[in-house]
Amino acid sequence: MGCIVADPQTYVTHPMVREATLGQDAPLTDEVAERLLCPSLHPLMSTTENQMIAEAIDSAVRKVS
Repeated sequence: MGCIVADPQTYVTHPMVREATLGQDAPLTDEVAERLLCPSLHPLMSTTENQMIAEAIDSAVRKVS
């Protein structure tokens, strides 16, 4: 189990979108992409593992809010 902060912006990774938006600035998209949390997710994860991840996320959010 683990998590990463990574979800590349569509306007950077998708060729058709990149071409259609060439030269445009998307600072909000860039900011969100840098902070987007991608927790573990898999159909074989147990209820206990899902609960543990949910509690960890809840705890972290409470600490920073």
